[in-house]
Amino acid sequence: SSDVCSSDLAPPSCFEAVVVHELAHLRSRGHGPNFRSVVERHLPDEAERMRELQRIAPALGAVK
Repeated sequence: SSDVCSSDLAPPSCFEAVVVHELAHLRSRGHGPNFRSVVERHLPDEAERMRELQRIAPALGAVK
């Protein structure tokens, strides 16, 4: 279990990852190397945060 996003509710670090992820789509379509480069430049641990968000999503009532 990661402590990056460990809470009963999605913490700000997970929301930050979603925002960075979505804003990166303004620079690059899809999820290819250019997209990953943009994301990782702004939030190097975005992938870990997104995995944690997916892990806690069922507890939040979110659909995977």
